[in-house]
Amino acid sequence: MNGYVMSRGHARPDDYDFLGAAPPMEWWKKYHPYADFEYPTLLVESRKDQWQLYLSGIRSERTDAVGTAIRFTLVLSGRCGDEAAPRAARLAAQWLADLAAGKPAGEVGRCLDLHFPGEAVDTLRGRRDTEAADETGRLLDQALSAVQLLPTPGAAKQAMESDPPDPSSWLGGLPHDRHRELFISCVEDLLSGEMKGRALLLNLVARASEAPELKHGERLFVLSERGDDLSATGGLVPLTGKASGPERIGPDPTARRSRMNAKKTVIAIGATIALGLTIWYVVDRLT
Repeated sequence: MNGYVMSRGHARPDDYDFLGAAPPMEWWKKYHPYADFEYPTLLVESRKDQWQLYLSGIRSERTDAVGTAIRFTLVLSGRCGDEAAPRAARLAAQWLADLAAGKPAGEVGRCLDLHFPGEAVDTLRGRRDTEAADETGRLLDQALSAVQLLPTPGAAKQAMESDPPDPSSWLGGLPHDRHRELFISCVEDLLSGEMKGRALLLNLVARASEAPELKHGERLFVLSERGDDLSATGGLVPLTGKASGPERIGPDPTARRSRMNAKKTVIAIGATIALGLTIWYVVDRLT
């Protein structure tokens, strides 16, 4: 398995960067219209005999110089059915359980904080040498092993087998236990090579008409953070391609991104004002 970790340091200049080594391709950027990567996002793709996984918005207990919570991003890849596939599926299951419980700084974040403390991040951030890459890989392996030791959330296979047949590709809601369990079952099948397609947690998608285009011959499973945008019965919404998707109703992803960006701007302005007032107060006391 190839694994990469991104985070940042405490000081303002120590911005987000990969630790030890960076992925050769930033394949996740094609999902930019569907997700704001600063917020919880999970992308799983399986094609031919390869899988890749992207997980972002994992909250750390660390903060930067102005008190903003620091995040982790993980990028993993491997061969379908390899020994890393079950570990990656377990990571995805725990991450979804953390989010459903309203804990973006939950168990996955704690495991990463334990093995990537601030000192390690400061040492490895931005380095591109063999020693740093090996150390990052060692710490990541320990963090993933710690996740494996956590109690397993849900029983995805049982839920899949005991319920009526579902659409071959669908949109579900993160708040729905059954939807999450089905999603994780699909992730397991994608990583093992039993199925080809994609499983995506997208924070700018709330309706089937906003989901990525369903490609010929693939299966696509999308989780929305907002369960209220599904049908009144809480059922899965079939994904059948852009042309036959339901009409867009209400605000689109661009509007949601604008609201998120406005929120970030307000937070940044507030932090700057607070810092300025602190400096003024210290200078005033000294004079």
